[in-house]
Amino acid sequence: GYTASFRSRSTMSFREDTREVCMGCSGKQLPLDSEDSEGPLSHAPSSRYFSQKSHWGAIALISGVLLCVTYAGLSAGHLVPRPQELLRNTEETLWANNPGKCGGKLNLKDFAEYYMITASMNKPDDPASRSLHAHGDAVHVGMKSRAYFGDSCADGNFQQAEYMKVNWMGKRLSYTVDLSQVNCGCNAALYLVSMGYSEKVGGCSDYYCDAMSVCDVQCAEIDLMEANNRAWHTTLHDGIKPWDPKVGCGGAGYTVAGKQWLGPRDWSPEQYGPGAKCIDTYQPFEASLDFLVDEDHWKMKSINVFLTQGRCRLHASTEQFADIFPTLTKRLNEGMTLVISYWQDPGMTWLDGAGYDGQEFCKAAWEKDGKRECGPSVTFKDFKVTHLPRNYAAMRKALDSNVTMEWLDE
Repeated sequence: GYTASFRSRSTMSFREDTREVCMGCSGKQLPLDSEDSEGPLSHAPSSRYFSQKSHWGAIALISGVLLCVTYAGLSAGHLVPRPQELLRNTEETLWANNPGKCGGKLNLKDFAEYYMITASMNKPDDPASRSLHAHGDAVHVGMKSRAYFGDSCADGNFQQAEYMKVNWMGKRLSYTVDLSQVNCGCNAALYLVSMGYSEKVGGCSDYYCDAMSVCDVQCAEIDLMEANNRAWHTTLHDGIKPWDPKVGCGGAGYTVAGKQWLGPRDWSPEQYGPGAKCIDTYQPFEASLDFLVDEDHWKMKSINVFLTQGRCRLHASTEQFADIFPTLTKRLNEGMTLVISYWQDPGMTWLDGAGYDGQEFCKAAWEKDGKRECGPSVTFKDFKVTHLPRNYAAMRKALDSNVTMEWLDE
């Protein structure tokens, strides 16, 4: 997902008072009555009239300047909102009441139908495009859009009670995605967060939270998919520790100490990517995420990833990251909200960059041939939710092996 502080209602109401307090800042004078005006306005006023008008005008101007200076001092000491905060409040209010809040309904086959609640802000200072629409079992997500799956949706301000809260343990979520126009530097994402239980409205005014505190509120996050046609990450965040274990392919970078690191390498560019022999990302493919549980204790055991196209399937398991699952089990039992988004960044090398291992994923924007262009939208369709079979042996055989690609029977 994307990377303003919480403002009280008293702060919001202060904005109305400020409009009058700062009237003097623009030199606007308050209406004044004159005792010397005689007859209708068509009569020429006396010189004394102009003298008094100038006198009171000067007083009004000086008062306005003093008020502005006083306000500037108070805002510098954080005793009243700063001007940019007032502007941001106004901007957020306009977006929060945008009638484009409800982006249609999406059917998750064999499970339920959900409203798409579109975010008005990607970050506190970055309005979302809201170019998103769902119908039937498909959703088209435009660039700079983010939406939350909801049980209901009403235009106006965001209501926390609207958001989906589902326990995904023991379930399989599958869908088809087309990443053909989602190139290097782009990120099509589907993930879970605990925003239904977020304690603060946040800097985006919609209770959104994630592991990176994009809208100033941190919570657990499970990135089922952060991907483009060169890279795929499935990442676990408990919202407590900076550790973010992941599986998939792509990504590289440097630590603050200058040490190189590599992203997951479960699949190679020959297995996943444009024209790849298994998942050709220039064509649609199916993704399935299995929330495998330890049935004896009913706790999360792994999130297993399966990408399928034709007769070929890639798979990866997060079972080796057992230490993070106690916290995620609690969050899943509480119910988590599905979020979908599409965004871009020149610095997306953490997702799709090539590293010192020589595998060609994406070049950085500043490197030769590092051109990065994103298509206007990405399409997800054929959503389906099923319960995992109690006998998971067929899948276990593939996951327990060291082979991450297999050919399926006709």
